[in-house]
Amino acid sequence: MNVVFLIGKAAAGKDTVGQMFVDKGYKRVALADIMKNGFYKSMGLPYDCNTEDRSIKDQYRWSMIQYSENIKRFKGDTYWFDRALEPYVVGDGLFRFIDDSPNIVVTDIRRMEEVDEIISYKLFSNADVRLYHVDRDIEETDKLTLATLAVKADCFDKVIDNNKDIKHLKKQVNGIIRRSARENRNDNKPTVRPV
Repeated sequence: MNVVFLIGKAAAGKDTVGQMFVDKGYKRVALADIMKNGFYKSMGLPYDCNTEDRSIKDQYRWSMIQYSENIKRFKGDTYWFDRALEPYVVGDGLFRFIDDSPNIVVTDIRRMEEVDEIISYKLFSNADVRLYHVDRDIEETDKLTLATLAVKADCFDKVIDNNKDIKHLKKQVNGIIRRSARENRNDNKPTVRPV
């Protein structure tokens, strides 16, 4: 089982990269989906993660961040992370299959405590866990995201460059998926010991 986490600035292309993984059979998980559902409900607005209006998202972005951070203050720093992964995790970082897709892509990592949880999964999980930074030269006004990207940069398995065209982006993602599949096949081969 592969579990891919994507981190990056707002509008860096995390959802676009995530969709490329989905197109190759991964199941998409977003921490923000649960949070946005609660936020939009509190505002009396409908929410569907598949048809979210970007202009409404941009209009309420800071209010959503405040809503999210306030909930985390009361329920713990990894509340949204834990809630989003709850259907897939059993016990201490052991992943389980819940549908036809054995692979998961989490499209919206932004905070240090989330990266710390990912590091724990990398060390103790039964899955092949990867953290990729989707990098695009754009302005980010969320200081917590900027701090996370700076402080946790050595934790990234790879930087996916989104400063060129879509063809370049697809080539990088397809390379990651092929390499993962190859490594998983090699991990499943029986070890041959010399006689």
